[in-house]
Amino acid sequence: MNSAKKAPDWQTQLIHEVMAYIEAHIDQELDFEQISKAHHISMSHFRKLFKEVSGMPPVEYVNRVRILRSLELLQTTRKSIAEIADAVGIQDQNYYARLFKKMIGCSPSYYKSV
Repeated sequence: MNSAKKAPDWQTQLIHEVMAYIEAHIDQELDFEQISKAHHISMSHFRKLFKEVSGMPPVEYVNRVRILRSLELLQTTRKSIAEIADAVGIQDQNYYARLFKKMIGCSPSYYKSV
């Protein structure tokens, strides 16, 4: 018998809605405290639910979406690295470069040049 608890359907739906919201607003600052309050759940419960449904903490999910979106922009636009970082909601270009390298394995400028 599986001892892992499964989130009720309404909670799973809530997290899927939050994930869609994140993807649609990835260029903006995302306040998980505000999001959890808007859905009438505590921040700790929100984090737990989010990880249970998505398989990762909210911040990790946001970073993953930002880097994946930036990959698209690197491939399809002539925007600078700084413009791309800003377009995915990261104002600090150095932080963006470190995060990109950690997730992708190379720098954004190297990726763009290949």
